[in-house]
Amino acid sequence: MAPAPNGEYQATDIAIAFARDNDVLIHHITGEYHDCGNPAASLAANNAAVQATVGSGPHV
Repeated sequence: MAPAPNGEYQATDIAIAFARDNDVLIHHITGEYHDCGNPAASLAANNAAVQATVGSGPHV
């Protein structure tokens, strides 16, 4: 499998390639989309994840 023209591997392309030879279960999810292609965006995604779990009880 080759990367997209921008040099990234796309999750959708990987899923399609896998689904050609395997059964795939699809589950609709809700929430926010975060592109973690750079350090600032990755930090924003991590901050959002922390904010989403604050107050939801103890974590191991």
